[in-house]
Amino acid sequence: MENLRIDETDEAEANDIFAFIAEDFSTIERVIAYIRQLLHRPDITGVQVSQIGYLLIGLERLPRVTPGVGIDLSLHDNQNEDWSCQSLHLDEETFCLETGETIYDPAIGSDHTSWKTFEVNVAGERYEAMLSLDAWFSGFAMRLENPEMRLEIDNFGDALDLEWEEDGPSRDRWGDLPSEYV
Repeated sequence: MENLRIDETDEAEANDIFAFIAEDFSTIERVIAYIRQLLHRPDITGVQVSQIGYLLIGLERLPRVTPGVGIDLSLHDNQNEDWSCQSLHLDEETFCLETGETIYDPAIGSDHTSWKTFEVNVAGERYEAMLSLDAWFSGFAMRLENPEMRLEIDNFGDALDLEWEEDGPSRDRWGDLPSEYV
């Protein structure tokens, strides 16, 4: 596991940019590709399509912050009282990939566990569980391919603050980020 704090010299810039490093670009591209695949689910609703659109706007603008974006998205696997999920969180301060599960035993009750796989924020902090990122993507892909997995999206952002300009992906900003190899 790795915890890293990236110091920003320009405070205004620090509040506008997540603490990604250049090598994180491929992770974000992979997340975007998986999120786009959700649009092919046979049970997707119009509201979910709209919410995925909000999420894609925020993801494509990374490493920049997108004012107004606030989305939690998860794919759930329910087995009786037990469940597990892969989730993604993006708002104006944090980007996070997480895994969670609840196991129920009638004699004991429920036990819930969750763990972060990858988290980056605008305060300059980042966390990456080294071996868990591939496991998160594998779990998300497995759930994505199974139409019985429940898709949940919570849009807690403010669409009125969302910037709708079509400026597209901010690939040029990724080259300006620090690198673990430099």
